[in-house]
Amino acid sequence: MTQHTLQKDKLFFALLPDPDAGEQMADLAKDWRWNFDLSGTPVPIERLHVSLKGVGRFDGLPDSVVKAAKEVGAAIKGAPFELTFDQRLSFKGVPHPLVLTCGAAPAPLLALREALVTGMTQAGLDTGKPAAFVPHVTLLRDPKPLAPAPVDPSIGWLVRDFVLIHSVDGQGHTHLGRWPLQA
Repeated sequence: MTQHTLQKDKLFFALLPDPDAGEQMADLAKDWRWNFDLSGTPVPIERLHVSLKGVGRFDGLPDSVVKAAKEVGAAIKGAPFELTFDQRLSFKGVPHPLVLTCGAAPAPLLALREALVTGMTQAGLDTGKPAAFVPHVTLLRDPKPLAPAPVDPSIGWLVRDFVLIHSVDGQGHTHLGRWPLQA
């Protein structure tokens, strides 16, 4: 019998909220946990992010994939842009991810993601099956889903850069690269 290897190392490109937005998100997660009698633990502030594009899951990180992903990140050009989250959703899952989303993804965010997909394809990295892109920040996971609702006041920040994150299941995030967006 072949033993299945658990691929616990995840590599992906992401946006990080600025400190003020991150604090507002962490406070909102605590408020929702209290106000809606949720039992899930809020995502630690240092792990709040908007996933842009996954590079892959691995059992250990292949150096060649990390090198190629860093080259893709370094080649991306774009200007800073505003990103605002104004909706609350519970995604399907067990437990349900409770997330912040934006009513409409700004064009520069979509262009950044498309540039990453194009760069990954040109670098020979697997971009996976095309999937709908729903920009979101997961604040906590809970057995109880919440109804969609507006977030007022909304939470946003000026996106000035993006990162390459190595995530190990249950052990946190390490930033392997950071690239500025410059006008």
